[in-house]
Amino acid sequence: MSVASSTEPVMWQLEDLLQCMICFEPYLSPKMLKCGHTFCADCLTGYQKTYLQQKGAVAGKLPCPTCRDLTTLPQNGVQGLRNDFKIQKIENLFRTMNVRRKSSATDCCACYAQKKTVPAVVYCFNCAKSYCDKCLKQHSKNALFQGHKVVNRATPIPSVSAELECKIHPGEQGKYMCQTCDTVICILCIMNDHSDHDASEIPVVVQQQQDEIKNLTNMVQVKSKELQKWALELDPLRQVYLLSCQSAEAAIKEHSKLMMEVVKKHEIQMLQELKRLRNEKLEAIEKERDRVKYNISRMKSMGEFAAALSGSRAVRAMGSHEEILQRMRTIMDTGSSIQVHPEGGQVMSILKFLHSRQDIDFGRFEDAWLSAEELARYAAQASAPGQNPNKRITPMLNQSKSQDHSSKPKLIFRVHHHGTGSGHLRDPLSVACTLHGEIIVGEWGNKRLQVFNSSGRTIRMIGSGMVEPQGVAVTLRGNIIITDAPQKRMQVFSMSGNSITKWGLGKFFSPCGVTVSPNGNYIISDTGDNSVNIYKTDLTCAKRFGSKGLQDNQFDNPLYVATGQHNEIIISDSDNHCIKVFDSTGHFIRKIGSLGNADGQLKFPRGVCTDADGSIIVADRNNDRISLFSRQGRFIRHLLTKEDSIKDPYAVGITVAGNLVVTESTSNRAEVKVFQL
Repeated sequence: MSVASSTEPVMWQLEDLLQCMICFEPYLSPKMLKCGHTFCADCLTGYQKTYLQQKGAVAGKLPCPTCRDLTTLPQNGVQGLRNDFKIQKIENLFRTMNVRRKSSATDCCACYAQKKTVPAVVYCFNCAKSYCDKCLKQHSKNALFQGHKVVNRATPIPSVSAELECKIHPGEQGKYMCQTCDTVICILCIMNDHSDHDASEIPVVVQQQQDEIKNLTNMVQVKSKELQKWALELDPLRQVYLLSCQSAEAAIKEHSKLMMEVVKKHEIQMLQELKRLRNEKLEAIEKERDRVKYNISRMKSMGEFAAALSGSRAVRAMGSHEEILQRMRTIMDTGSSIQVHPEGGQVMSILKFLHSRQDIDFGRFEDAWLSAEELARYAAQASAPGQNPNKRITPMLNQSKSQDHSSKPKLIFRVHHHGTGSGHLRDPLSVACTLHGEIIVGEWGNKRLQVFNSSGRTIRMIGSGMVEPQGVAVTLRGNIIITDAPQKRMQVFSMSGNSITKWGLGKFFSPCGVTVSPNGNYIISDTGDNSVNIYKTDLTCAKRFGSKGLQDNQFDNPLYVATGQHNEIIISDSDNHCIKVFDSTGHFIRKIGSLGNADGQLKFPRGVCTDADGSIIVADRNNDRISLFSRQGRFIRHLLTKEDSIKDPYAVGITVAGNLVVTESTSNRAEVKVFQL
């Protein structure tokens, strides 16, 4: 008899000893009672619940299911009982002996791992395992085992070099990595508990991880070079920034000095006025005092005269009676030159100084963006011998911009995060600029308006989830008006984000573009019926013109609108591949562009706006460029192209500082870029 066959009854007896006497299954988390008997933790928990329902049950105690000896439970119940580590060690040893026993057996290895004895019919040289018919089918279906060499006979299992031992099946080599469980597993695991998990051979996983580390290393090296380059720019940037701070300090002191001179001038004027008022009032008081003294003296004399008269003869008194009464009435009627209070009674007025309640607008700070070339130039000036450290650096945002048709616009900043959070964008289809330098972006995908400051930082979000803005503009009162195409109406918000009004329901099919002309009219394009609508400030329709077609007064998808300096109406007639210009009453003036990619040609144009000179700027979407035309429609040049990283431009706008705003939008990319012209 072989060793394996002689020990097999002992093995099965040992297996019986490792079974819980409640569930008659192998122990799961064995817990030991005070009496020494061991049971599964879950079995004891269920047993405790049943025990507590019995009459005479003692709370906090648990009788042993075998010997009925009471065990005091810890505060956390069954889970607080001691683990039976001896049982666990014996169970691990038994599993090791049980698995290794197969080395000389002809049973199915996968079935035996499940405590089943099924004769094997095939042997896989790659897996080094024997399988029965049922397990062979499962083996054949698994993608990991495709191409394995299988023979139709039971073969003794070769010895295994356990470089990585399986934790579940001791003695089995862990050749695979289960990605689902993030653990090393063996073939028996794949055949049973991990059959539907994502598993790969360990060399493949190692190679993938090495490739990932290699790629990440390359990215780190590239990033390191970028940081090194940036580090070289930090010193001149620090130098230039310190210089700008010195200039700002000098400007503050100079401005403060000027304001103090103005305040001092006002102080002198007010003191002079105070002196004049004081002298006038004191002079009036002195005159009043002299007059009062004079009247007191007269009253005293009159009193003495009346007293003397009362002792004279009656005839004499009668002759003077009327004269005495007249003099007394005159003295009594004498008034005061001192100011009289409206409610009666003589009062003495005093002088008060009422200071102005208006806050002083001393000034503010603003970032001035510098390109790399300008940074180098300013750094060179700052380090030049004899350079005045207090030389003022004028912020670029405040410089006047003349139309230099030979220079390329310079990128000031861009917002390029695709998403739904603050500072992120989805489908930025429209843009408008305020007189305070703010940039309002209408996000169709995020159903909101997002307002940025002149530096590209988010100030606020308006109408989140309540609007789907196709077009946006700023009214003459400083409010925000948008086209809400799905609702077929217009909406107006305050700059702080409060909803003011909704109007136009039943008047539009699909409102798209919107702008406000210098005379205050609202110009609204409607892609639903290919029309352009002119509404007055009282929201009455002054005119509606246009229909679908190729004629001068017809449109095919009029997406965006803009106005010129003389209230002319500029339409982006997208599917007709042109720009059309009308006067303020809707009469056709000219057509700009035609289908193509040559200079002056357009292909599905989108956004349109005008600059301070009245020139027309067009987002030529399918040609990936921004084109500039004169007021008369003559092509001037391409402001930006693919070489400037322009891709799928949508909306365009001009800030109060004269900078160009461009939005770009695709299904998975969204950007807002601001350029200095």
